[in-house]
Amino acid sequence: MNTQQIIDRAEQHCNKQGSRLTSKRKPVLAGLLQADKALSAYELLDYCKNQCGANIPAMSAYRILTFLKSEQLAHRLKLATINLSHRLRPRSAIVFELRAMPTSERNHH
Repeated sequence: MNTQQIIDRAEQHCNKQGSRLTSKRKPVLAGLLQADKALSAYELLDYCKNQCGANIPAMSAYRILTFLKSEQLAHRLKLATINLSHRLRPRSAIVFELRAMPTSERNHH
């Protein structure tokens, strides 16, 4: 099954649940499906911008990832804290690493 077919099935799943796989959610799910590793929200934003031409704000990415997790289309692998440097002011940000859940695994959760 290719990425588009999986996205189509995910969209059908969401419709049955009374939710929507919106045009902003689809490229994030595509990024998870096409990745060969778990991705942080910021890596997904880069993917969406570079591969799909979609500029998604960081807060939207976190909401989208939470939505995909709640719909059992993705799951969180781990939670990490990283240090970000912005004009010499270090700060911490939480990075969710998610990967699209295979169909067989989705049926068991």
